[in-house]
Amino acid sequence: MGISRDNWHKRRKTGGKRKPYHKKRKYELGRPPANTKIGPRRIHTVRVRGGNKKYRALRLDVGNFSWGSECKYIISVRRLKCIFTAVAVCRTADGAEG
Repeated sequence: MGISRDNWHKRRKTGGKRKPYHKKRKYELGRPPANTKIGPRRIHTVRVRGGNKKYRALRLDVGNFSWGSECKYIISVRRLKCIFTAVAVCRTADGAEG
C-alpha cells in the first residue's frame, strides 16, 4: 500500500465514515520521511511535480539551530552527537509526527 496524503481514512465532522469515491491519484502521493542521521553528507535528489527537484538529506554533519529566547541568533554548527531525550523516543515509538 502506497503512502498518500488523502483524507478518506478520516471521519467526517459528524462522526460518519467517508466512502472512497476514486482510487489513489498521483497528486495525492506521499513519501516516507528522510529521518536524517548524523554522518558524512549524503543527499539524494527526488523528482517532484513539474519535473522539479527536491533534495532529501539522508545524512548530514551540520545543522541550523536557533534559540527561542534569542530569536535573532541562528547558528550553523557541526553536530558531534545526539543527546538522548525521552520525549523524542516516545514520539517516534508511537508513530506520532509533528
